[in-house]
Amino acid sequence: MKKIIRKLSLLLLAVIVFNACQNKEEDATPTTESNRGLDGDPCGVVLDTRFVSKSGTKVTFEVDLAVINGSGNEVPNLANDDIKLGDTNVKGVNLDFNVDASSQTEGTKIDNFATTLLLDQSGSIANTDPENLRIEAAKIFCGALGAKDSVLLSAFASGGGKKIPFDLSVYGNFTNDGKTYYPTLDDLKNKIGGATPLYKAIYAMIGYVDKDIKNANKSVVVFTDGEDTEGGVAVSTLISFAKSKKVKVHVVALGKEVNLGTLGDIANQTGGCFIWAADARQLITIFGTFSDLLKGKIKFYKTKCTVDLKSTVSVTANILIYVKIKLSKINETDKDKVIICHKPPGNPSNSKTITVSKTALQAHLAHGDSQGACGSSDDGLLIPVKVPLGQ
Repeated sequence: MKKIIRKLSLLLLAVIVFNACQNKEEDATPTTESNRGLDGDPCGVVLDTRFVSKSGTKVTFEVDLAVINGSGNEVPNLANDDIKLGDTNVKGVNLDFNVDASSQTEGTKIDNFATTLLLDQSGSIANTDPENLRIEAAKIFCGALGAKDSVLLSAFASGGGKKIPFDLSVYGNFTNDGKTYYPTLDDLKNKIGGATPLYKAIYAMIGYVDKDIKNANKSVVVFTDGEDTEGGVAVSTLISFAKSKKVKVHVVALGKEVNLGTLGDIANQTGGCFIWAADARQLITIFGTFSDLLKGKIKFYKTKCTVDLKSTVSVTANILIYVKIKLSKINETDKDKVIICHKPPGNPSNSKTITVSKTALQAHLAHGDSQGACGSSDDGLLIPVKVPLGQ
C-alpha cells in the first residue's frame, strides 16, 4: 500500500510539474496581437514627436515610431544604424541626421476605445486605391473590435453626382459589432466622386464623438488621399476644437497628393498618431493593427535623433523629414512574406517594391514580377516625421 501511495504521489507531482511547464510555454507564446497574419505591406507609425534641445543649427528631438511588417507584427531589434534619413533637404540644403539612441518599448495599455472611422470617398480614390483596399482594410478594423470598443462609420466627398449625398455621411450609430458595417462598406466601393471637404468632415466628426461618447479614449480615425479643397474650417480651429473636446485625431494618409506636414500637425497636436501609406497595400497592415494601436498594444521605438539644418530655419517653424527603415531588416522578421518587384501588366515602367506571401510568389513570377526589391537594394520604408524646432 505504501508503494502504491508513493507512486500516486510521484505521479501527481509529475502532473503538477508538467502543467507548470505547459503554463510557462503558453506564457512564452506570443499573444494574438503579435501574430496578426495580415497580407499587406510594411508600414511605419508616428505616435509622437518632442523637442529636446537646439544648439546652433543642430536640433535634437524624440520621436516614437512603430515599425510593422507586412503580416502586421512589430519589427523587433532595430539598431540605430537601421534608422536613417531618407532623401530630405530643407531650402535646398541636405540635412545631416543621427540617431543618438533608440529602444523598443510597450505603450500604455487601454481597456477600450470609441472612434469614428472617417473615409475619404473623393474622386481621386479611383486612382490611388483602384482595388478598394481601403474598404477591405476598414472591414478588418471593424471586425477586430473588442466587447467594450465602439466604432461609427462615416464618409466624405462633395459635388460627386450625389454619390455621397452631402459633404459628410454618417452611417448608423456607435456599435461594438463592427461587422454590421460590412454591407455599407461594400456599397461605398460604388460611391466615389467629387471634391475633398477634409477639414469640415473631421471637425463634424469630432463633434459626433464628443456628443455621443463619454469614453476617455475617444478619437477620429481619418483616411484621406488628398488635400482639403473646400475650406470652411481652418486647421488651427480644427486642432483647438479637438483639444477642447479631448478627442484625438489619428490620420492615415495615402499617396503623393496629401499635405504630410499639415496632417502630421493635426495628428501630433491632438495626441493622435500619423501614418503615411505610399501604396494602398499598406492600408491592410495599417487598419489591421489599428485596434491594437488604439489600445496601446503596439510596441514602438522611443528614438532620440539630431538633425543639422545647416541653414537658417526659423526656430518657431517645423520641418518635415523622412526617416528610412531598411526593408531587408523589416522583411527578415516576416517568415511568411517575400519582397518582389511588381511590374503592372502593360505598364512595367511603373514597377514598385511590394511584399507578398510566399504562397503567392510563383503566381507573381509567372506574370513577369521578379524576386527582390526594384532598383537599389537599399530601398527602405519611408516614414514622414514633422520635427519640432522649438518647445
